[in-house]
Amino acid sequence: MQAWTEYSRRAAIDHQTKRTALSAGPRSAVERGLFFADQNRQGKKLDDALKNVQEAETVLKNSLPPGAFSPETLKTLYMKAEVLAAQERHGEALAALDAYDLYAGDEERASADKLRNQLLFTVNNYMGTVKPKLATAWAEGNYSEVGRLAAQALKMKGDDPDILYYAGVYSIARRLPADGREFLTRYLDVSNTLDSKPEDRAKVIRLLPTLGATAPASEGTPNWLSGWKVPPGAFYCPISLAFQPGIDRIEGSNKLRVAFEWDGEKLKSVTPTIEGGGAVLNEKRIAFAYDDKVPQVAWASDTDGAKPGADAATMLLNHPQLDPIAIQRVTGKNVALGIAFNKFFNPFVFEKVYYFRLTYDDQGRVASARELSGPKGAPGEQNLEFEWNGTQLTAIRGYLGKTKNYERTMQYAAGRLVSEEIQGAGKASRIKYTYTGNRLVTAESTNDMTLDNRSRKIAFRSGSPSTLVK
Repeated sequence: MQAWTEYSRRAAIDHQTKRTALSAGPRSAVERGLFFADQNRQGKKLDDALKNVQEAETVLKNSLPPGAFSPETLKTLYMKAEVLAAQERHGEALAALDAYDLYAGDEERASADKLRNQLLFTVNNYMGTVKPKLATAWAEGNYSEVGRLAAQALKMKGDDPDILYYAGVYSIARRLPADGREFLTRYLDVSNTLDSKPEDRAKVIRLLPTLGATAPASEGTPNWLSGWKVPPGAFYCPISLAFQPGIDRIEGSNKLRVAFEWDGEKLKSVTPTIEGGGAVLNEKRIAFAYDDKVPQVAWASDTDGAKPGADAATMLLNHPQLDPIAIQRVTGKNVALGIAFNKFFNPFVFEKVYYFRLTYDDQGRVASARELSGPKGAPGEQNLEFEWNGTQLTAIRGYLGKTKNYERTMQYAAGRLVSEEIQGAGKASRIKYTYTGNRLVTAESTNDMTLDNRSRKIAFRSGSPSTLVK
């Protein structure tokens, strides 16, 4: 600030030779515009006030020779700073005062200096408060709050490196690569000082070339859980691991019946009952809800009376609003979150909502899943690894610590899933699939000791596009 004061005073002295008096007509128009601006500012009509200032600027531009200024120029810049400050656009207000300083003589600087000091005091206090909030929101994964705080702070000070950094990584997390590139490029420009954090600059330099990468594209029928278009012949969604063919009903041993409620191709609920009205000991009703703006399950709950948004919200590779891979590149933390309805992604056992931390391979397929104690819970010992052949899932292997405790292998013939063999808990079991023509119609699983030791008969939805196989 000391350097700026000395520089701007010398510049103002040099500019005095270009000071020009306005003729009566333009001077009256400018004065009228500034009067209206002040009245609108006091009446809290700030957009109208700024429009009045801009009209005065237009009169000045059209009335003065290039490079010249008048006393009305200084009045207009000062009023512009006051209006922008009232709009909490403090960075732009300070820029208007900088322009004012370049033309103002010593006797004209007092009021601008007072306003500048008020703005700087407000900005410094705000920055001291908002930066810890930004760091906390980012660490907690509260990305909407990061975006809100960063947008506010940029109005206060558009060249603050910390704010530009958070605005940039927020934009990347929200799949806005163009905005992210702009903010982070500006961050690199303004943070090239001894005060910068070298680790953050190095991270940004590594990150910028990767911007613009997207989730793998596909063609086929959207999966009910992920919304990803699963190609024919893929029975498990590579993004979410949800089973692709739509289930109509399940009949299990010990009088278990499971009903499925569909709305088109969207699964709304799964409800287990015991024939005769008895209680279901191991399985719960699971409800799903969808956001019209998001082509995938927005939340899932196994709790009665749960409200949308209160329970599980997946963060899959193709999440339309958040990019888990980009977030991991910035934070080093894996935030990809998937759900299943038993410990081993068996497509026909619906116990409750289980949560898993997912990792993806370089082809965008789930490579592993670590069970979590809840959507924000700690990881447990159970880990699953997945094997693929293109988009066809061929094996799931489970490990408790370093000990393998589960294996399920899939057998295909002519592009169809024909059976699955399960090994675990000291006993083998099997799932067999039956087709009529090119349509999957039923499946039957023997008693599975790895889960609830029930056998099941599964009927698939007739006429559903997701049950057709080329």
